[in-house]
Amino acid sequence: MKTEGKIDRVAIAVVMLVVVAAPWPFGSVRAGATVWYFPLVGAMLLVALARHWIRPDRIAPMHAAWFVAALGLVWGLAQSVPLPREIVEWISPTRAAFESALAGPVPGEVLASETIGASFVSLTIYPHFTRRACEMLGLALAIAWLVSQSVRSNRSAQVCIGCVLGTALAVALFGLAQKLNWNGLIYWRYAFPLTSEPFGPFVNRNHAAGYLNLGGAAAIYYLMSLIGTQGRAKSAALPASIGSLAAIGLFAACILVSGSRGGLIAWGAGLVVVAGVLAGRRSARGAIVTFAIPVAIAIGMTVWLGFGPGASTRFSTLGKWQTYARDGRVLNWQAGLATAIAYPLTGTGYGTYRYAFQPFEQRDATTWLQHPENCWVETLVEGGIPALMLALLGTLLAFMTFASGILRGDAHRARVCCAALFALVTQAVQNCMDWGIYLPSNLITGTVLISVGLVQPISGPAPTRRRIPLGTTIGMGILALAVVVSGTVDLWRFSRLEPALVAAQKYFEPGVYRDRPTLDQAIVDLEAGLAAGGRNAEAHLLMAKLRIARYERAVDGPESRVDPQSRAMLRLESLVARARAFESSGDIDRLAAIRHNATVRSDLTPARERLLAARARCAFIGDAHLQLARLAFLEGAGAFEEHVERAVRCRPADPAILVPSSILYLTAGDTGSGINVLGRAWRLAPTIRAKLVAVLEPVVPIDRIAVDVVPFEPDALMEFVRRFVAGTDGDEANRSIAVRLRAKLAGQSVSERDARLWKGVCQYLEGKRDQAVIEWERAITEHAAPARWRAELAEVYVEIGNSERARFHYAMIEPRAVDPNDDAMLDLIESVARKLAR
Repeated sequence: MKTEGKIDRVAIAVVMLVVVAAPWPFGSVRAGATVWYFPLVGAMLLVALARHWIRPDRIAPMHAAWFVAALGLVWGLAQSVPLPREIVEWISPTRAAFESALAGPVPGEVLASETIGASFVSLTIYPHFTRRACEMLGLALAIAWLVSQSVRSNRSAQVCIGCVLGTALAVALFGLAQKLNWNGLIYWRYAFPLTSEPFGPFVNRNHAAGYLNLGGAAAIYYLMSLIGTQGRAKSAALPASIGSLAAIGLFAACILVSGSRGGLIAWGAGLVVVAGVLAGRRSARGAIVTFAIPVAIAIGMTVWLGFGPGASTRFSTLGKWQTYARDGRVLNWQAGLATAIAYPLTGTGYGTYRYAFQPFEQRDATTWLQHPENCWVETLVEGGIPALMLALLGTLLAFMTFASGILRGDAHRARVCCAALFALVTQAVQNCMDWGIYLPSNLITGTVLISVGLVQPISGPAPTRRRIPLGTTIGMGILALAVVVSGTVDLWRFSRLEPALVAAQKYFEPGVYRDRPTLDQAIVDLEAGLAAGGRNAEAHLLMAKLRIARYERAVDGPESRVDPQSRAMLRLESLVARARAFESSGDIDRLAAIRHNATVRSDLTPARERLLAARARCAFIGDAHLQLARLAFLEGAGAFEEHVERAVRCRPADPAILVPSSILYLTAGDTGSGINVLGRAWRLAPTIRAKLVAVLEPVVPIDRIAVDVVPFEPDALMEFVRRFVAGTDGDEANRSIAVRLRAKLAGQSVSERDARLWKGVCQYLEGKRDQAVIEWERAITEHAAPARWRAELAEVYVEIGNSERARFHYAMIEPRAVDPNDDAMLDLIESVARKLAR
């Protein structure tokens, strides 16, 4: 490094240390891993700024793309600033409306030091998460600033890219070794959530693929070493080019083995774009042909390692567009776009998508997505139109610079820009289907590669286009330093809370983790963590749920000391109903006795305070409102309904909220509201209907479920009758259901097909199966009928012994008409196939 000073060398060493360390602790997803990145980078940035302040001649103007990124950071910080409510109502009416509807009063003892008053509201729905997101962006900006000022020679650029390549190769080889010797644990030691598909040190295979594509970008730098070389220099560069081809093939093979479809699409898109730009440079056209070699290496290595069949099955879905149309992530984008329309100018706040989209979700939200699996949609939702425009502008500026460097730069400049362009394209494409760029390891590594590509050209005349003034460059460094210092303090606090928070979460996931803590130990540890740094709403909610669990264990657990007669009275749902009864009758003494019960005061009163603290920090957490509804007997009249309504408004399509809310309504005596919420849950979540019926039967009669809960549609009633009351067809209860259905149908205007279907359902309930199948047969043959009715009718024919008609209707079921996500339908078809095989 001939042109770098000592400070530049140290800065590069610090950045490379962070790059090498970032992927190994699960992609640095936890604060315990990133907590030391901030002080290390911040200290180096402070030294670099001081040096440049003393010697302004050492400052290199940064690229305009980084100025655009800095504007995005400033916008995120502005979202966290408390503003007068009148201003928020003017620029973001949706934000103000939700704040009024969801944020109840906060007692002074809960947040005396943090409450800013009812007259001020921030644009973000969760200031803590927005600050955390801005701090990670500030770290990336600080790293970009250090790289832009410290990389002053071809050699230093090569060191940065080489560190990325070496680390990515190590991750790829470790990932393959772990796959070949898989025991169900990351590092053969650590458990992970059941819904994850890990690869290497990453919990999610898509995140791993995104990181490996960055490694592929570094390998392309060495592959392009033949550009502009002649004679002996070309012979010397040949081994590096051959090795880089093998590395690119290895990364692609790892992506195939991991099963990341988005990663493979991004890898291919990166190669195509780089090849397309290289085609405009005459001396590099020969290198384009070599891009076919990594493809062959990847396929051959995947087959040789024995992962060929699995990869073939996984990637065979790439051409099936109907699969994507029904994919939960794609369906979630609809809710995301609805959210963006509601917050067009201001967004919901960086880092808040997990709570922002839920009030706008219209489909079954049993699976909770913390990200929309599309960073462009997430940027639009969280930052509004301004943030999306900045992201697109920054990407376009970087793309133009890289393309220009490839076409008109010297040989080394072209190599660097090839690597940076591949990194930019792969991340832009893959993050249309993932959110891995938000992972610290991917964000840091991608920032380094793109920063090296945007560095002031080392040889030739210095361009003036797309560069910003020196004063602005210094201002960006100061901004990054301020955010990094703030992040250091916040992460240090959260790192003291995080171990207890993670351990407490394991308590509610039995069978997944071996080191599941005891309930009492989880409470003690989490209380200590909250005392150290308690700005996290989820931690307060988790503490409340732990205390509620301890109360329920004390009342109903195997070691309970409560006498059997009192247990039923002390259950939470019973306490809500009794408190409402005492309140309505004016029996204040008995109401006070419930609230001052020793068992209640020891756990439920502190739990309510934690729930209020969680709600004050983020009013969009539906579970906090639901738990407050369960503890409503500790408050005054009307609190129960308010909390349930807020919970349902936060998550109107989540059965995890709707079902408990309906049961609370039913046990409290509000049957109408309970039935209404139950009907919504039934329509949204077909996969949990059997569980829902099992939960409801002790509370709601089966005929009430059939007539009032199940949607008044023949398809829904047919499914309900066949699955939940078929075993007792023809008995008195089922005849009663048929009578009520006929009475309800009498006032309806339905089509001829539906009338026949209805008639068949009622006859089936009355035990007249032969007559029922005649009506269903005529409805299906004379009119278009869904695949479900074919399957249901085939199973009924099997039951009455007519296998010929059963086989006929089974054969008429078209595979393309079956939703692959409809587990109930798939189970029905499989059941019919098994019965016919006998």
